[in-house]
Amino acid sequence: MITPSDLATVFGKEKGEHICLHPYQVKFLQRIYMEKCVCVVKARCTGYTSAYLLHALFRLYRTFLENRAEYDKLNFIVVSCNQALSTHSKNFIKRGLHIFDSADFVLTALDHITFLTPGTLKTRLIGYRYRDVDEVFFDEYHFFPDDTDLSSLEYALNVKQVFGVTTMGDGKSLAQKYINRFSDNNPDVIFTPWYECPMYNKHLRWERLGIVVEEKVIDEEGNVQYDPDGWKKKIANFWEPKSDWSEKYKGLILNQECFEKEFNCKNGKRIFF
Repeated sequence: MITPSDLATVFGKEKGEHICLHPYQVKFLQRIYMEKCVCVVKARCTGYTSAYLLHALFRLYRTFLENRAEYDKLNFIVVSCNQALSTHSKNFIKRGLHIFDSADFVLTALDHITFLTPGTLKTRLIGYRYRDVDEVFFDEYHFFPDDTDLSSLEYALNVKQVFGVTTMGDGKSLAQKYINRFSDNNPDVIFTPWYECPMYNKHLRWERLGIVVEEKVIDEEGNVQYDPDGWKKKIANFWEPKSDWSEKYKGLILNQECFEKEFNCKNGKRIFF
């Protein structure tokens, strides 16, 4: 049986590089199979949408092998304000479909994933019966207009599975907007600040009152051992995370507050810690 990790590796090779799922992405996929509603509050560009697409493809393939009639009824809805997400996602999926040994699956897999924007939700789903939607994934929910009409998905939101990712926003945090909307679903919340992402945390170090503590580097690229529990304790004790990337990025932007909202997720600790 092909697993999400297998898919990640193959899709990475197709792109010309070797990738694997990061620990926080694995945690997300595990939660998907355990919880009805998952909310991810995250730094930007941490790969959650790609991880979800791998999950959708894996579930489709597993169902295709085990129960063809059930496979024919499976439908995934992905909603995003980013109109280019549909094209990017379909290209991402097509890049690795060759690994499946069934021509029928390769030809039909994308028919089971529908990409919508908040503005097209109501009109595009007219042809669906409520019970035909098995999973809903909201990409960057904090960008959705406050008057977004989700009535066409109401059955799925109340009965099936709902997943979403959102970046921290202003004031009380727009992530709270997502949690409030789906509070009846008892969302399981995953918090992922920038320093958990290997793309950002190479040569990670912590500073407080002039003291610098460096994380142990485990390879020549500067990657560090994944230790979310230890990092959470450091944040609680007012240590400030820094890396070569974070310092360079801060130097490129004029608004320090922008970094705190979009990458450091500082507002999140008042809600989730």
